[in-house]
Amino acid sequence: GPDDIAAGVARLRDAFGAAGRAADHLDVQAALPVVRDVDGRPDLVATMLAVPGLVDAGATNLSIHLRALDPGLEAPAATCEALVAAFIAAR
Repeated sequence: GPDDIAAGVARLRDAFGAAGRAADHLDVQAALPVVRDVDGRPDLVATMLAVPGLVDAGATNLSIHLRALDPGLEAPAATCEALVAAFIAAR
């Protein structure tokens, strides 16, 4: 979660500094957990609620498994469009 990410980022920044390297361009990837509604379907609006906390913790890249949203990959383009729309709406 965000606390683990923040702790890891702090350790990495310290290690970069100790090695004489600038941590200004440190890339940190975090998984965006998929929230599901009561019927087990992905709830993209609720999923996006985690974004600010992950970014505040130091994440610079967020990943999500497409199959978690579209298990059969029946409509990947529409799924990605919905994901992007939910992200934009959450900002």
